[in-house]
Amino acid sequence: MRAALEVVGEAGDGLELLKLLQIVTPDLIILDISMPNVSEIEAVSRIRTQYPEVKVLVLTMHKAIAAGAVGYLLKEDADPDLFIAIEKVRQGKIYVSPHLAEEMLDDWAGMSRGEINDSFQPNVLTSREGEVLSS
Repeated sequence: MRAALEVVGEAGDGLELLKLLQIVTPDLIILDISMPNVSEIEAVSRIRTQYPEVKVLVLTMHKAIAAGAVGYLLKEDADPDLFIAIEKVRQGKIYVSPHLAEEMLDDWAGMSRGEINDSFQPNVLTSREGEVLSS
């Protein structure tokens, strides 16, 4: 059975979101990675710093998990998996879309076997991400 959810606000862009958070502090924010005015990474980072109790579920990923998001939901998975993702995040767990998780595991398995994977692009990592990956 799904827990009751209440939408307490909606923001059209990153600046509006940060202003809204000064008025209302939700338990969970569902964040679209392509929002204008403040990058999604900056928004997640600021939310995690200023409102550490607020959980952030991002509809798309890249560096969002590293910035502090606790969930990553592909837009194409939103219809079947949105409520599952919300429940996992509310329980303090990390949620990753099944399609993405499968790709990540395939990439990881191939890299651990020494296979080169065309989808892995080391030049898109920051130097810090490279350090974390190699440790």
